[in-house]
Amino acid sequence: MIVVLGASHDDILFFDRVILNRKEELILNKFKASIGTIFNQEVLVISGLYRSALTSSVLTYILQKYYIDLVICV
Repeated sequence: MIVVLGASHDDILFFDRVILNRKEELILNKFKASIGTIFNQEVLVISGLYRSALTSSVLTYILQKYYIDLVICV
């Protein structure tokens, strides 16, 4: 799975538009993530991560829950 992290929704807008088979998931009861596929690769797209401490805690949760191959910070 590939994770795409963005500070605002504008940062991940391209990935959010091309994702197929979309499922929504709430991460840490605050952040809405989209899970689906892009070019037959499973992708998790999440935005709203403005601070580095917040980003690291959300990413730690995602790394523990899923098998992650690549993390892209936009």
